[in-house]
Amino acid sequence: MTDEDLDLGDRATYHYWNSHVIRFADLDPANHVNNVAYAQYFESGRVAFWHQAGRHTMAPGCFGVIAKLTIDYRSQMDFPGDVDVGTRVLSLGRSSTRLGQGLFRDGACVATSVSVMVLVDRQTDRSTPMPDDLRAAVLALSTG
Repeated sequence: MTDEDLDLGDRATYHYWNSHVIRFADLDPANHVNNVAYAQYFESGRVAFWHQAGRHTMAPGCFGVIAKLTIDYRSQMDFPGDVDVGTRVLSLGRSSTRLGQGLFRDGACVATSVSVMVLVDRQTDRSTPMPDDLRAAVLALSTG
């Protein structure tokens, strides 16, 4: 199966989850959850995913940067409520990781996202290979 075969809108695609409360501050003037809030929910999901993977091993002297981020909005959300963010690895490169994410409310997918994160060496400010132990932790977290 390739990542093109994966349905990011299907809850079964994900093994790693975290949840967020929709805040009143997340609303736009039309009283719908603002598109920026969707991006923040995805960001929180990515950060939690990497934090969980990093508990097993760290890449000293490195940090991750987002090189690309796409969001496909499927439906609007209202206040109040909760959302669940599923996160998984789509592919791993030498120094980059493509993550797929789904944002779900009451079991329905309201948005999907694909991001590319690049591991960067703090001293050289250039991409650097992902250590094998971190690669293994990220893959294990993604597949359950």
